[in-house]
Amino acid sequence: MADNTLDIKALVEQMPEVDKPGTPSKFTGPAWSEAEPIYQKILGGGDPALKELLGLVKDPADPGFANYKAEYVLHGLVVYVGRPEQLKHKERLAGLLASAMLDANYSKATRGLFIRELQWIAGPAQVNDLARLAGDEELGLYALACLEAVGRPAVRALTRSLSQITGRNLVGAIQALGRWEVAEAAPALRRLLFHQDQDVRLAAGWALARLGEASDANRLLKMADAANDYEKIKMTDACLLLAEKLAATGKPREAVKIYQHFQRTRTDPKERHLKEAAEKALTALNVAF
Repeated sequence: MADNTLDIKALVEQMPEVDKPGTPSKFTGPAWSEAEPIYQKILGGGDPALKELLGLVKDPADPGFANYKAEYVLHGLVVYVGRPEQLKHKERLAGLLASAMLDANYSKATRGLFIRELQWIAGPAQVNDLARLAGDEELGLYALACLEAVGRPAVRALTRSLSQITGRNLVGAIQALGRWEVAEAAPALRRLLFHQDQDVRLAAGWALARLGEASDANRLLKMADAANDYEKIKMTDACLLLAEKLAATGKPREAVKIYQHFQRTRTDPKERHLKEAAEKALTALNVAF
């Protein structure tokens, strides 16, 4: 049963300083034996206590900002509920953080803080709420990082976001899918190779290379050959990454085609390093040239 008699503000103020006054700073924080009882009391207060704690967290620019301790206690609490035996408290706190990050009564800076804390403990239950923020100019990248931290349960939401968001947030979503090597995103990534934004095109090329699909070789080679300057360099990098993935996953013949293309076509003295890299890779694959 929740303890409704708690003075959460007083508990927050009881948290020892990060370092003992008058001693050299080691940034170690208080002893666990001092902090844990405070976390336990707050958790014992149930949802009302946790909501009160969230309400005490203020952006430093907020007129109501008092000190760092509420944020400090919240972060410690997030770490504390990450323990396996604290699963119920973890799920409760994750749910409340997800609700708070959507609450416009909090400043964008504070909502961003809530998302960054949620990244430590988020689970499948928070995916839909996080996806709602993926396109937000200020909060979107935090939300995308949190979705990536959730992992496979967030794949569908991340893939769906590719058609709903723009700019740097779109690049962030593509990068997350590339790191997870999400094959389901391949059709959307192929379309994004022709996006008007260069950063989006380059992210899509990199993500496709990470997937290691042989069918993308010609597509990426054409993009690399047609591009200029920086984009040419980055698309070429994507082709080489794809070749490495193909060779490492039992598809050396497909990798050879990429290396042979560069060995044959990159004749400009400025690209000698690329030609030599392709020849070195072909030698490693026991291919004569």
